[in-house]
Amino acid sequence: MADKKPFYFSHFNLDQGAQIQERFFQLIPGLLSWTILVSLTLLSFLKPLQAAIIIIAYDIFWLFRLFYMTLFIVLAYCVLAIEKNTDWLERCRHLEQGEQALPELKQKVRESRNLFRIKDWFSYKNQQRELKRVLEEKIWIPSFDSIYHVVIIAIAREGREVVEPGVKALTESLFPTKRIIPVLAVEGRMGPEKEAMAREFKNKYGSCFYDFLITVHPDGISGEAKVKGANVTFAAKQAREFLAKQKIELDPVIVSCFDADTVAGPEYFAALTYHFMRYP
Repeated sequence: MADKKPFYFSHFNLDQGAQIQERFFQLIPGLLSWTILVSLTLLSFLKPLQAAIIIIAYDIFWLFRLFYMTLFIVLAYCVLAIEKNTDWLERCRHLEQGEQALPELKQKVRESRNLFRIKDWFSYKNQQRELKRVLEEKIWIPSFDSIYHVVIIAIAREGREVVEPGVKALTESLFPTKRIIPVLAVEGRMGPEKEAMAREFKNKYGSCFYDFLITVHPDGISGEAKVKGANVTFAAKQAREFLAKQKIELDPVIVSCFDADTVAGPEYFAALTYHFMRYP
């Protein structure tokens, strides 16, 4: 086993046979598309009636698929509108309380049962249904106070005006910021200026969080592609070592990987925490 060749999750450094196999599978979608187009064109001249039937059937299929997609887009919009003003931290508290929270929810459902509060009624009714399901299925609910958020923000060529709004938004989170750990994952090959920018952000906003980590991904690691994923993976490993030193259990830690320009809303981490507690 000591002589076993290490495996790298990369399309680089593949032998010739693996490269041919990879290229073959890459060609399949394009070949299928061209085969369908050319076949239908030829069939239109050779068998016009059959070609027309196939094309009409294909159009009807996509028409029904369009209706199907539109239906779920409308439903998703309705859910967003209903849950727009949801107090997610309160929902987390109700999950922890379990059966004790049911009378309070029942009262809120009763109070919001009128046309002017129809959104509230749907929201409380949905919460009541989810809580009952948790109790029926006897799902283990992690403690709200044990949950931490590690937020990895990958930085390469982005400047201050791109990165800072996202970092600042983390300080405005409704979820307790003292249990949020931002990790600025700086790409080392971009030069020391990016690391200096990250340190300025740490000095400015670091006191708002449990801690503020900066990782610098070294260039030229053997078998590693020069992609964002390599930088994020390096940062995640560094964050894991930090959590181990702080004796923070990994199970209740939620890891988010953001682009440099991602700006999370104030309720984002509270909502994410609720869904994590609901489906641990």
